[in-house]
Amino acid sequence: MSGSWQAADRQRLSIGLCGLAVVIAFLLLLACPVLAASQLPRTAHVLPDMKTLSLLPANDVRFRRLSLAQGLSQTRVAQIMQDDEGFIWFGTQHGVNRFDGYNFRVFKHDVGRAGSLSGVFIYALFNDSSGRVWVGSDQGLDRFEKETETFRHIRLGERDPIVIHISEGPRGKLWLATGQGLYRLDPDTGAVERFGADPDDPRSLSSDDIKSTGVDRTGTFWVATSEGLEAFDPETGEVSIRIPLRVEVREFYFHEDRHGVFWIIYGSGNGLATYDRQTNELTQLTFSDPQTESDGLTGVFAIVEAADGTIYLGTMGAGLLKYDRTNNLFLSYRHDQSNSESLAENRVIALFEDSEGNIWAGLHATPPNSFPGVAPLFETIRLPEVHPSASGEFLVNSIFAGAQDDVWIGSGGALTRLFRTTRKSEVVELLGPNVPMEVLTTIRDPRGNLWVGTLGTGLFRIDGATGAVTNFRYRPDDDRSLSSDIVTRIFFDRGGAMWLTTWNGLLRYDEESEGFTTFRRDLTAGAEPYFSIVEDAQGLLWLGSTSGLFRFDPKSSEFASFTHDPDNRKSISNNTINTLHLDADGILWIGTQNGLNAFDGKSGSVVRSYFAADGLPGEAVSCILADGNGDLWMSTNNGVSRFHRSTGVFSNFSTADGLPGNDLTGWNACSRNAQGEMYFGGFAGATVVRPDAPVAHGFTPPVLITELRLSGEPVMPGTPPLDGSVTYARNISIAPDVTEFSIAFSALSFSSPDTTRYRYRLRGLDSEWHEGKRRQVSFTTLPHGTYQLEVQAATARGAWTEPGAMLGITVLPPWWATWWFRSAVMAALALLLFGAYRYRIAQITHQYEIRSEERVMERTRIARELHDTLLQGFHGIMFRLQAARSMLPHDPAKATEHLEIAMDRGDQALIEGRDAVHELRATPLVDKDLPEVLGALASELAAAEPGRLNVEILVEGHSRLVNSVIRDELYRLAREALRNAFQHSNGSKVECELTYSDAALRLRVRDDGRGIDPQVLEEGMKAGHWGLPGMRERAERIGGTFTLWSKTGKGTELEVSIPAKLAYVRATQTQHAGRS
Repeated sequence: MSGSWQAADRQRLSIGLCGLAVVIAFLLLLACPVLAASQLPRTAHVLPDMKTLSLLPANDVRFRRLSLAQGLSQTRVAQIMQDDEGFIWFGTQHGVNRFDGYNFRVFKHDVGRAGSLSGVFIYALFNDSSGRVWVGSDQGLDRFEKETETFRHIRLGERDPIVIHISEGPRGKLWLATGQGLYRLDPDTGAVERFGADPDDPRSLSSDDIKSTGVDRTGTFWVATSEGLEAFDPETGEVSIRIPLRVEVREFYFHEDRHGVFWIIYGSGNGLATYDRQTNELTQLTFSDPQTESDGLTGVFAIVEAADGTIYLGTMGAGLLKYDRTNNLFLSYRHDQSNSESLAENRVIALFEDSEGNIWAGLHATPPNSFPGVAPLFETIRLPEVHPSASGEFLVNSIFAGAQDDVWIGSGGALTRLFRTTRKSEVVELLGPNVPMEVLTTIRDPRGNLWVGTLGTGLFRIDGATGAVTNFRYRPDDDRSLSSDIVTRIFFDRGGAMWLTTWNGLLRYDEESEGFTTFRRDLTAGAEPYFSIVEDAQGLLWLGSTSGLFRFDPKSSEFASFTHDPDNRKSISNNTINTLHLDADGILWIGTQNGLNAFDGKSGSVVRSYFAADGLPGEAVSCILADGNGDLWMSTNNGVSRFHRSTGVFSNFSTADGLPGNDLTGWNACSRNAQGEMYFGGFAGATVVRPDAPVAHGFTPPVLITELRLSGEPVMPGTPPLDGSVTYARNISIAPDVTEFSIAFSALSFSSPDTTRYRYRLRGLDSEWHEGKRRQVSFTTLPHGTYQLEVQAATARGAWTEPGAMLGITVLPPWWATWWFRSAVMAALALLLFGAYRYRIAQITHQYEIRSEERVMERTRIARELHDTLLQGFHGIMFRLQAARSMLPHDPAKATEHLEIAMDRGDQALIEGRDAVHELRATPLVDKDLPEVLGALASELAAAEPGRLNVEILVEGHSRLVNSVIRDELYRLAREALRNAFQHSNGSKVECELTYSDAALRLRVRDDGRGIDPQVLEEGMKAGHWGLPGMRERAERIGGTFTLWSKTGKGTELEVSIPAKLAYVRATQTQHAGRS
């Protein structure tokens, strides 16, 4: 029994377990749809009701317009971005354009050029966190290589889809939106991964048609598809939230601002919505546009959040929208044909803010515009054109800003009332519809009545309660009427009395009688025009006129005048006074047509005058106001200036700071409202300044080298001497045959490029900075060497860029200045010097040998002279003495005769010896003519032996300058020949002939004596005598020829001929000697 019971229990247990399994399986089956639903993406709830926001027209922004003339490759710019260097990039339908603030560098596809952009129609631009520039075009994706300014094509697959948007996600990965799915690209490795719609995966993307991607402030990655906006997990590839918003256009973006508002824009329908993550609700927005009298838009194409948190939208038709968060409305900036500084067109398709705070707007059919994202210090006030006669006129005559929200401006022949909050305006036509009227001054009295002074139409009062208008005019027959219909100023003193300055005196208004009392300095004089009036602490009124400064005492009705005195530096600087302002210290500030004066009313003298040299921007000061700090603000003919009274320094402002123009003179129009805003008007128009607003920031722009030109031709990247882009080059080398090159540079500041300042210096050539506004420096025939070009830039109010752009420049030397050529020259010079040294040694040795030979020859000559004179004489004397001694014993008479002869021979020997010594000591015949010295020689010889020979000196040809050595030697030859003739010829006549010819210089000496023994002629000398050989050797030594002719009984002729090239001194030598 027990066994059967156990079997039954097991059976029942088995049946129970099977039933339990069936129940569990059934329950699990019922739970599967619930689990599956819990894993599906959440879908946002789209609220059925649209929220309407108001659009108000605005015109307080001055747009700057680019143009095709600057080099933009195509009009329509749909993509804008800025790279790390500071260049602005524009994507067009014909290439991508890089802008430096002045010029465009266009990149597009060039057929056959490697490294060019792969396409021309640009769809996407992006600068990643590593500073790499990416371009999506109609031919795929490219990465810009900055150093070479070339592009590298990045393939995403076989299909290589068109990339229409690029963003950067976690870990630096790039997300690429295409019409064929979402691609993730690793920019370092090139790895590509695709994500797309999968019908079998409910958590995949809803469509392959991807519009854009991005990350919100919480780090969530969003993908905009043609089906809506989806929160996407990059790690799992799954969608967690879907915001259904079906769009049919490419433009579909989102932006979460710093206040947490999640904006969604798209290019169709209303084009704008907000998403609330907390409630998972989508609110669609629409606009009430009074300008078009229609609701809704045709899409929002662009969104940008400025640095100050302001949201700007680009619309297709409503222009540029600016979100006023305080009033929850949008201000609309649109094109105005009458305003060249308005938005160029109303279709805005791209928005971007650069690093300087400028907002760039790409337009549908017009080149891009830009404007400062941060409100400028000055805001231009635009006025409606009222009368055709005032077309094109900007002169503002008067401004009054009261305690209310309105501003009254007299300009263009009308009085215009502006409402600052609503930005609406109305024209007050006091003389009737379409009747022009020039308003010079406006003020509101304590009762709320508005008083208006005009040019030629008197004074008007507009009742503050009823609006009734009363016109006060000049009536010649009523001395209680206006003294002139030109009312320049209306002023209320501390007692409440109203004063008027007119072109014919000062007037006080009597409220009870509504009449006027006129005060004039000289009742007999002509008109007395006044332009300004203030009251001092003593109740005295100070008046400015064209005739100087006047003080009026209301109690005594007396005037005192203060005028310009050229000899008194403490007098006012000019008699034309435009404006007066009394500060808290009692100093009267006088704005004249030539300088600003600080005037002490007690002493009646100027404390100090300020001119351009002191920092004043323009010396014609039109109107002066004081801010809450006591600093003075003044309009001039060259902008607005702020005078810091604590430091005495001027801060000057121009169009770069938001002024409509720099000339704000005219009718000294200015006013300050209760909020401290100050209004100035003049020839350039009207502007308002908020003194407490931050002054234009001192942006320090990057400055880059942008272009290199050789001989006027631009050098492209990769073309010698550039290895790549000149912007990234550290050094360049200039060939020696390049005589001129220039380098261009740009400061990447786009707010006001025209006011950017530059300075440069070339280290190695100069150390001083050269400052100016030129963006190019040229060098001509720069000496070879190594230099460093340094360039810095500064905005109108910014500091100089440190360190700026630097470029090393090496100017290569020509071949004749290279080291190897110089080394070769040095070696050649050394060899030349060594050769010259050797030559000089040889020359000296030769000269020494010549001189030694000359000494030997001279000694030989001396020996011959002594032999022919003293020795021969003494030898003859010895023979006579020996003969006398032998004859003395046997023939004393004969011996005595021999003794007499010996004594005569002794005297003769002494004379000859003396002559020989004299000849040895003779000095060169310095500065004496050869014929002259020969004549003196002949006279000397004839005087020694009178009557013996007749001597004649003959000269043929023109006398020439003879070489001194030749001259001296010829003289000695002639002397010896003449002496021989006197001693031995026994003739009656001797001639000495000197012939100057072009071929030679010849000396001839001939006598008519007995001649020379034929044997002597044959042998060339007489035994024991050296005269003839000595003469022959002397002639040969000086390069001449010696010829001797003689015949017994016919006389003797001697000729010495010296070649002209040896005998004469050359003309060049003579001229050189004369110059030295």
